Amino acid sequence: MSLSHGLSCVIGGAGTGKTTVLRTTIECYRALDYNIYAMALSGRAATRLRESIGIKTMTIARFLRNVEVDDKPTLLVIDEASMLDLPTLYQIIIKTTASIRLLLVGDPDQLPPIGAGLPLRDIIPAYS
Repeated sequence: MSLSHGLSCVIGGAGTGKTTVLRTTIECYRALDYNIYAMALSGRAATRLRESIGIKTMTIARFLRNVEVDDKPTLLVIDEASMLDLPTLYQIIIKTTASIRLLLVGDPDQLPPIGAGLPLRDIIPAYS
C-alpha cells in the first residue's frame, strides 16, 4: 500500500510486527532510490527507531528546522504517530512536495497527542 499511495499507515499493538513491516518497506524505498527521513516526536523515540530499523533518524522538530525537502522522491516515516497532533502534522505537510510519501507508524490505542486533534485515529478508517 505504501508504494502505491502518498499516505499510508503501519498500525498495531506491541509485538504485532510493525518494525518488521517498516524495515521491509524502507528497503523497498531504498531500492527505488528514495530519500528517507525517519522521525519521532522525542529524541528517545528517534533513538529507538534508529536502533530498530538501522537508518539515521531525527526528531520531528529537527526535521522541521533543518531539512530542506527537494523534488527527489522522498519517504517520510513518522514513528509513534498516535502522539502526533494536527498542527505538527500540518507543519510537516506544508514542508513537503508532491513527490513525498508519508508513512505513519504507531498504535492508535497508545498515548494521544498533547495538542489538538487525533490525526492517526482519523486517518485509519480511510484504510479499513
